[in-house]
Amino acid sequence: MKILLISPPVFMPTIMPYSLAKLYSDLKSKLNEEIIAIDLNAKFHKLQFKNYYEKLNQIKQTTHTNQQYLLLLEEFINHTRTIYPSISKNVRNNFKPLQFNNILNQITKEKPDIVGISLTYNSQIFYTKPLIEELNKLNIKVILGGSADYSKIMKDTLTLPNSTSLIEYLIKNGAKPKEQNNQNTTDFSQFNNQDYFSKETIHPLRTSISCPYKQCTFCTHHLNQQYKQLDLKDIEQTIINNNIKKAFLIDDDIPINRLKQIAIIMKKHQVKWWCQLRPIKNLIPHLKELNESGLISIAWGLESANQRTLDLMHKGTNTNDIKKVLKASKDANIINMTYIMLGFPSQTKEEIETTIQFLEENKENIDIISPSIFGLQQGSKIYNNPKQFNIKEITHKKRTLLSDNINYEPTTGLTNNQTKEIKKKNQHKINNINSYNKVLARCKEQVLNLN
Repeated sequence: MKILLISPPVFMPTIMPYSLAKLYSDLKSKLNEEIIAIDLNAKFHKLQFKNYYEKLNQIKQTTHTNQQYLLLLEEFINHTRTIYPSISKNVRNNFKPLQFNNILNQITKEKPDIVGISLTYNSQIFYTKPLIEELNKLNIKVILGGSADYSKIMKDTLTLPNSTSLIEYLIKNGAKPKEQNNQNTTDFSQFNNQDYFSKETIHPLRTSISCPYKQCTFCTHHLNQQYKQLDLKDIEQTIINNNIKKAFLIDDDIPINRLKQIAIIMKKHQVKWWCQLRPIKNLIPHLKELNESGLISIAWGLESANQRTLDLMHKGTNTNDIKKVLKASKDANIINMTYIMLGFPSQTKEEIETTIQFLEENKENIDIISPSIFGLQQGSKIYNNPKQFNIKEITHKKRTLLSDNINYEPTTGLTNNQTKEIKKKNQHKINNINSYNKVLARCKEQVLNLN
C-alpha cells in the first residue's frame, strides 16, 4: 500500500507545515508501508512565483541587509495577495485554479493507493475541492483531516479527525502495522528547504497540546481539549534528527517551569527560538536566562491596554504588569512583538485610544505590533454567552465553500465597521512604533532571520 500525504495550496509558504510533518511521522512510526508527504502549497508557490524565489536565492548568496530581505518578503506577500482571490473565484465558478495540472501531476506521478489531505487553514478548501473531484475520477481513495472546516467539501469523501483514527482505518483496510515502535519525534525530511520563502530554514515545533491557561473568552484554539505537555526528550530528539537551528514554537502559551526546561534544551543545541506568552509579572526574573538560551523574540498576548477590556477577555493580566514585562523583556535583549485586538464587544473608541496611547508611551520597549479586529468565533465563551458580553444578536451568513460568516450586533460600544475605521485612522501611529518592517506582523517566524 502506498500512502501519499499532502498539504494543498494556498497559504503563506515561509515555514514547513507542522501538521503534515507530524502526520507523516505518526504513520511512519506505526505502519510498515510506503509513506510519502508532499507540501503542495510550497510547490505551488515555487511554480507560480518563480521570479521571487530567484530573487530570494540571490539574497541568500550575497551580502545583504535585513532590510533588503524584509522588503523582498513584503513585495512577495503583497503580490501573492493579488493572486489568491483568483483561486477561490475560479473554484466557485467551476474552473480549475492556477497551476492545477502541475499540482495534480505531483500527486498522480506517485501512483498512490490512498491520498491523505491535511487541512490546517480554511484557505486550502478551494484548491482541495477540485483535487478531490479529479482524484475520485481516477479511483484514488481520498481521506480528509485537520483543523480547518471542510464540512462543505466532504461529501462522498472519508473524513478522520486525527492520525490515530487514520492509522486504525489503514490497518483495518490492509496496511501492515509495525510490531513495535515508540518513536514520537517529528520528521521534516520529506520537505525541501528551497521550497520555502525564507532566508534560512525555520522549523515549527509544538511542545504541548491545547493551552495551559484556556480562559480567554474570545479564543477557540484549544478546542476545549485537555492541556497535555509533550515529552521533552522527543522534542530534543526532533531537534537533533532534523538539525534544527531556528525553532518557531507554535504553543498558545507555555508555563514558566516548562519554559526553563525548554530553554536548557535550546541552549544545549544552540537553537534560536520564538514563542508566544501572556505578559505576566512572574516571567520577569526569567527573561534574561531565556534570552541567553537562544530566545530571540516573544509574541506577547497584550490584546488591550484598557483594564475593563482585559477583564472582559479574562486575560489574567493588568496594564501595570504589562508595562513592566515589556521593559524587562527589552532589557533582556528580546525582540518584543505585541498582539493587539481592537473592537472587543462593548469596547469604546476611548478604550481603543487608551491602547494606542499605551503603545506610543512604551514604544521604546515594543518592536513589532500585530493588530487585529475582533471576530466572533463559534464555540468561544463569548459566542456561547452573548448577553454576558453585551451582544444582542448573532447572525450567520452562508458562504459557498467556507464556514458561515458570523456577524453580531453589540448592545453598547463600537460596531465592526466603526472599529475598522478607527484602526485605519491609527494605522500610521502603529507603523511609526514598529522598529522593523510591518511584514513581520504577518510572517512572525521570520524575526528569527534577523540574526
